[in-house]
Amino acid sequence: MFRIRITESARQDLFEIASFVVEDRDRNETALTCVDQLEYAILSLKTLLERGAIRITKC
Repeated sequence: MFRIRITESARQDLFEIASFVVEDRDRNETALTCVDQLEYAILSLKTLLERGAIRITKC
């Protein structure tokens, strides 16, 4: 099993997504559900690593 770590910048991205949903639609519950689902999908990579995309860094 692999270890999944959500970086601080990724957490900030999740916060910004939630803030956008709240501001755009004025729906706190929807924003929380969205972030919860994203976190679940991210953390599920621990057991389903094959779902992740291969990250290619350009030099």
